[in-house]
Amino acid sequence: MLHELATGGKCRQIIRMSENAFMILCQKLESDGGLRSTQRMTIEEQVARFLHIIGNDFRNRFVSWFYYQSGSATSVHFHRVLNAIISLEDQYLIQPTGDTVQKQIQEKRRFYPFFKDCIGAIDGTHIRVKVPSKDAPRYRGRKGYPTINVLAACTFDLKFTYVLSGWEGTTSDSRVLKDTLTREDKLNTPDGKFYLVDGGLPLKSTLIAPYRGVRAFGVLKRRFPIIRSTTEPFYSYETQSQIFLACCILHNYLLEVDYDRELEDEVAQEVLNATQDVEDHAPNAMDDRGEQIRESIILLGLWKLTVIQFLYENKLAMSKKDGTSTRFHWTTPMDTAFLQAMITKKDNGNRIDGTFTPQAYTNMVEELGKAFGMDLTKDHLKNRLKTLKDHFSKFYDVLKGNSMNDFSWDPSTKLLGAEEEVWEKLIKKSPEAAKWRDKPILHYHEMLELFAKDRATETPDSQAKYPSFSKSKKRKLEKDDEFTTTLMSSINNVADAIGKSTKDLCKVMEGSRACVYSEEEIYKELEIMGIVSEEEIFDVYLFLVERPEKARALFGCPLNKRVNMLRRMMGA
Repeated sequence: MLHELATGGKCRQIIRMSENAFMILCQKLESDGGLRSTQRMTIEEQVARFLHIIGNDFRNRFVSWFYYQSGSATSVHFHRVLNAIISLEDQYLIQPTGDTVQKQIQEKRRFYPFFKDCIGAIDGTHIRVKVPSKDAPRYRGRKGYPTINVLAACTFDLKFTYVLSGWEGTTSDSRVLKDTLTREDKLNTPDGKFYLVDGGLPLKSTLIAPYRGVRAFGVLKRRFPIIRSTTEPFYSYETQSQIFLACCILHNYLLEVDYDRELEDEVAQEVLNATQDVEDHAPNAMDDRGEQIRESIILLGLWKLTVIQFLYENKLAMSKKDGTSTRFHWTTPMDTAFLQAMITKKDNGNRIDGTFTPQAYTNMVEELGKAFGMDLTKDHLKNRLKTLKDHFSKFYDVLKGNSMNDFSWDPSTKLLGAEEEVWEKLIKKSPEAAKWRDKPILHYHEMLELFAKDRATETPDSQAKYPSFSKSKKRKLEKDDEFTTTLMSSINNVADAIGKSTKDLCKVMEGSRACVYSEEEIYKELEIMGIVSEEEIFDVYLFLVERPEKARALFGCPLNKRVNMLRRMMGA
């Protein structure tokens, strides 16, 4: 492999760095990281194989097969290099002192002097991990699979200065940030300086929001696909967390000795265009008919908004005509923002004995009013808080007494999931629980974080404090429900009409679409090739499923040449 790196001109493709940067890294890992050659493998070979794995997201079994080495030996050498790289953390993850203005700010008039006291940006990302089934609900957040929530700070030259990984995927970003500011190895902010943060994080004198231009994660994940993959990792939760830290250290090292302007420009363009990583999707040649489909989808969204506006304004006009008034209507985005605001205030200590402080309400009224352009009051927030608590109590009281770890919430379907025996036991105990098997629950994790503790300590008397509705108010609510039903029915009718025309366009597009092999077809083709054992076939299968263009190229070759082609693909 070392000969291939030196003479094949594929060094950057295989190990994600130049030959010169690779040799310097090996010397540094030997002198500063304590890495040593073994009886059968040199330092260069160990480091090259480690970089080959993290730079291509290869499994242990495949690498062992590829290099004709046992699985245990591959794992041992991988962890030796991993530990050696992490030992360089103090050299490459250095928090800024704020003594000087960063070059990227000082040299641009639109930034200087306005951001002269800014020392970097903070953002978070989710990395998929493998955890035991009993722990999966704590890690399965908005992604739908177990992840860890990683928070990092970086400078404007894309160097990471602080990394905290390990929090469960269900943990809110604000809670992770609070930990970074209070733990022993905390994130430091010099006096008079500040960080730019994402809009989902709390606003402080040292944290200015919103900022959505962080590109460091994009460059990092493009360079090291092992932390970008959405398939279940081979390595344990702890090792995957260490791998992310090691990738950040290598990223900073390469910015110093092997700067890749082309890679950074690609990520910058994706951020500006709000596009997805091209390697995560099959190629799609969009022609005029594709543009028509896109316009139809946009048209569908515009029609939905038009119907909503028409029916709602008609409702207001009818109310004014007959002298009645309409109550304040909360939308799902408003609930999302309100719940996140309450979590932030709670994390900041503005919720005492389950009650928000007057200043917290004042701040939330101002924040939500500006965000949605509405004239909100403190009473609006208090009334909505009571309603949200009431919604939460309806399903929480049914589940209370059972282990919440037995249930997981699917963010795509909004449904609670559990093993069949768990549901049967619960329904036998509380028949009303049956409806929660197929009834969506919005904002599950947010409400659990805000209300679970209060609900668990409430007495029957305190639970009875929620107001009951009078008959006249019930009739009013029923009318509002009729309006909502009519509204959604009208929207669906419009959506169906546009959807039918869109399907016709999609059928036309199928004829010009590049061939895409299904998962079943890929597996059958690999069996026909007969080149890998049952254990090894899964690694090749996952490799091709994630790279549809390589699957097309491989299966387009004559059968007798596919083995060599596969080795070339996975070696590059």
